[in-house]
This record gives sequence, C-alpha cells and structure tokens, in this order.
Amino acid sequence: MLRQVKSLTFVVIPLSLAVSVLAGCSGGGGDSQREAGAGGRACKNYLSEKNSTRLGKPRDPYYKPVAPAQLRKALRKEIEGWTPGSPPISLDEYIVCDVSDESTHLFTVEWSKDSMKRIKSKERWEEPVGDAYFAKSGSVGGSAALAFPCQIPGAADGQEDALPLEVGVGGVPRSVDSPGFQRSLALDLARSVRKIMQCENNPVIPEKPGS
Repeated sequence: MLRQVKSLTFVVIPLSLAVSVLAGCSGGGGDSQREAGAGGRACKNYLSEKNSTRLGKPRDPYYKPVAPAQLRKALRKEIEGWTPGSPPISLDEYIVCDVSDESTHLFTVEWSKDSMKRIKSKERWEEPVGDAYFAKSGSVGGSAALAFPCQIPGAADGQEDALPLEVGVGGVPRSVDSPGFQRSLALDLARSVRKIMQCENNPVIPEKPGS
C-alpha cells in the first residue's frame, strides 16, 4: 500500500474575485472576466487544439487549474526519497482543467493508488492500449480514468511499476459528448503528462482508444 491520503489540489480564486466574475456573467465583458478568473483557456496546456476548442472555456471561477510546470514540480516532490519498500506516503490529486455545463467536470492527474502489477491483473482495469490501461466502468473515480507507467528522471529503480501515473476525465458537457470522446480526451491528457513528466521509459500512448 503506497497511498495514505487522496485530496484534490488546485488554486482557489479569492472570494472577491469570484464574486466579480459571477457578476460579470450578467453584463458586458462577462466572458473575458470569467476567462481571467477561471485560469483562461487552461485546457490548452494539456489538450490538443482540436479537443480544447471543442470543450470551450472553463466556466467555474472557483478553480484555477495547476499549470504544467507546477504539476511536474509537485509530482516529483511527492516521491522524493521513495524507494521500494518505503512506508505509505500521502499523495494528492491535481486538477489540471475544468469545463462546465449544468455541472463542473474536472480533469485530474495523480500517482495511481494501484501498482502496475495490480493494474495488469485486470481486476479493475481493462486490456492495455499500447502502454495505457483504462479503468473498467465504475471501478475508479472519473468518467474516464487511465493509468500508464512513467519512470521520471532521478527516481528510484522500479518507480514506474510501483507508482504509475493516472489521469482522469470527470465527464464533459453533454452538448459536445459522443461515443469514445472522453477516452480520447484521457489519452490526449496522458500524452501531455508523459511529455511534462519526461517519462524516461517513453510509454506508448495512442491517439485513439482503439489504436
């Protein structure tokens, strides 16, 4: 057991700014205020131009997603000093993107609570697509969760198997959803995280779920 605690990490917009953003929704300039208050087009940091455009702008001024450089620093710091056999450690879940319709849908990144050995047992995970494994429906939080091994520079040998990375797509607005779209987004996000984290094992993460 490698994980003790799971908590969401993001930057909270000050209440005064949130109020002004919400007020701006009813008058001129609301879109620009909302964009600034919610971290702008933050999904573009993690998704392709095509997918981020399809999703539109973030809508919830409460969240300011974690930027790529912050994510890399935070994830690396969490496992500093980790070695095989280390006692359980506390690891967070990071919000990297949010989109809304009637609800807010969060895109997240974290060190998985499952090792690659457990993932490959297929108890909660499907057959791999390249080196990426989708969670079985309802077995892991998020509408589309995906795990993959990533050996980060400077980490102890075996880290990629004991602590794989996991991304989650917590749904999308119904107006843009279609079969396979959420899984395509999860793969898109995973490819970005692979680059951000500089995975030395270069895991294969295809562009489409059926690849």
